[in-house]
Amino acid sequence: MEEGWSYTKSTSFMIIVLLIFIFILFFVAVFVSGTAVQNKPTPLNPAFTNISSPGVNSQPGSSSNGSFPLTTNCQYYLDEVTCEGNNTSFWSSNFGRCQCNTPFWGVQGRRETYSNSYLAVGNINPEDLSINIIKEENVDRLSFPYSGDVREQSLCTGLCDSLSNCTGVIWEDPVINTQEPVGKCTLIKDKVWVLKGKEIVFNPNIDSNLYLKNGNVPNFNDRAFLFVNTTNENKPLRYWVEQSGVFVVPVNEIMKLNFFPLGGVNGPLTGKFSTRLITDQDDLHEDIYIQHPWTDLTLPQEWRGRDIYCVYYCVYGGKQIDG
Repeated sequence: MEEGWSYTKSTSFMIIVLLIFIFILFFVAVFVSGTAVQNKPTPLNPAFTNISSPGVNSQPGSSSNGSFPLTTNCQYYLDEVTCEGNNTSFWSSNFGRCQCNTPFWGVQGRRETYSNSYLAVGNINPEDLSINIIKEENVDRLSFPYSGDVREQSLCTGLCDSLSNCTGVIWEDPVINTQEPVGKCTLIKDKVWVLKGKEIVFNPNIDSNLYLKNGNVPNFNDRAFLFVNTTNENKPLRYWVEQSGVFVVPVNEIMKLNFFPLGGVNGPLTGKFSTRLITDQDDLHEDIYIQHPWTDLTLPQEWRGRDIYCVYYCVYGGKQIDG
């Protein structure tokens, strides 16, 4: 009898210990989980996360005929009544679903295609640009006529194409109106300059307002762009938009690089590179590389793995000036 009682007592003790152990594990797990939540990094402002998303160098809406076919186009409208009630879509009895009128696309048919002879540069306040304007005119559409209207329609990029000195357009269509020319088309000639400290934003989910003929790009005189993993020949389509693999060098600031740049765009700026700290008294020693304005960057391969310093500056009349 004494032996049986001892066995029961021992078993109860082991169960109590096991329960205490489980309780401790549960408490630790809850504590660690709570700490992890508290220490979770704060997400970036959504206004800035979109510019580094995949698609910053994509070309949504670029077209040769006004069509940008996607299975989701105008699928926001699930029945004939709502579909026909939208002025950029029509109901297809053959397919039994809503479809977008050219040149519109997107889930709600609120986006507009543009000629693939142009680059959608991004969005910027026109007041943040230095441009030479040929003329401003109200037109019907950006690049392609609205298929729901048989009348002759005026096109913004079409006007630009008719002028040999036109390099691009600024397109403002605050309200999609398919019945009258309400879009404001600004025709640009010569180079487009972005004012000091201003930025061009590109979001693949929003139509651009600045379009340049292929071969033209926005220009900057307050910054240069270095490419981490690619040469100038394969540079990002929109290297001026914040993204991984592109390092921005402000004018007149000496920078120490932690990478070997494979290429770079300097525009009107002169770049000076060296494997030693750069001073204003530097002459053209063998460890000084000069990137002249409007030229590609090709640093000596033997500089790989070494500290590299660089500075970009403006030169006018043979003298260095502030940007």
